[in-house]
Amino acid sequence: MPRFVALLRGVNVGRAKRVPMADFRALLASSGYSDVQTLLNSGNAIFESADGSTSSHAKRIRAAIDESFNIDVPCLLYTSDAADE
Repeated sequence: MPRFVALLRGVNVGRAKRVPMADFRALLASSGYSDVQTLLNSGNAIFESADGSTSSHAKRIRAAIDESFNIDVPCLLYTSDAADE
């Protein structure tokens, strides 16, 4: 199954745009992603998904964060293969 890397931009810096990582993991899992892991309090996550493009996942995650946490956060998404390049 393809692995993806999500990078949330500008979260958990100072008091604005707080996204607790446990809640972020739960949000990704409830959105249908599997094997979700986050790194410390960075706003970075890795997960698996059987289908979808990086752009579709980024839009979906951004919308879910806006709905759940009421903040608009840019989300960069890469496949794990991009790390090998």
